[in-house]
Amino acid sequence: MAAEVERKFGKPDVIVASSVFTHLEKPSEFVDAVNALLSKDGRFIIEVEYIGNILRTVQFERFYLDRIFYYSLTSLNFLFDAHEMTIVDVEHIEPHGGSLQVTVQRKELGVSPSDNVTALLEQERESLTAAKLMEFRGQVDTQIAAFRDTLKKYKESKLRVAGYGAPARVSTICNYGDIGPSLIEFTVDDSPLKQNKFTPGTHIPIVPKAHLDSHRPDVLVVFAYEYFDDIRKKTNGSYRYLLPIPPKEVK
Repeated sequence: MAAEVERKFGKPDVIVASSVFTHLEKPSEFVDAVNALLSKDGRFIIEVEYIGNILRTVQFERFYLDRIFYYSLTSLNFLFDAHEMTIVDVEHIEPHGGSLQVTVQRKELGVSPSDNVTALLEQERESLTAAKLMEFRGQVDTQIAAFRDTLKKYKESKLRVAGYGAPARVSTICNYGDIGPSLIEFTVDDSPLKQNKFTPGTHIPIVPKAHLDSHRPDVLVVFAYEYFDDIRKKTNGSYRYLLPIPPKEVK
């Protein structure tokens, strides 16, 4: 494909892969293709979800099937070094709960890594350790237990609970927490592609928003929490809303 692109358009000076790199099953082959296609002094820019952010903010619900790898700057540095490329700059960016924008060039150009690169690699030597991973696991277990306990208390109080949103994180949260229809009766999703299906593994029915008119719950678990303001408007702010991880009721 790289050869075909070069034949049609020539060698690009910049190749950008935003929210692509974590989905690659064979990142080394992809980097080989980039190396073959990129102009001699070109730049390769990638944006990837940052494992450092996931660990720091305990966003374990971001682990799911279509992301094959989760990267630190250190792991990216090893990868590109093996392909005679150097990470010359890095920036923290907002998407996907906190990501890295990484700029890479060929080693032969002699471009030195920026201060941002040096500082983050040093920071990772202290923060991305086996002990930190075990601490993360403990925090995950604490948060999922708290979410499940909250749902159980609602049930004991005879409160009906439903969800809003069926993003991929629902599978991670509900399967890890063993949370099914006995605790969350159904979840609403606005996408017709998901409606009248079930959440993978835990089999919570996925329904259109109109279902709320005839099956009104007392509490809505907002799984699509980045769209909370929109969801609250769509539902007229008339429910008790629960953010799942960590569990927190919001108005």
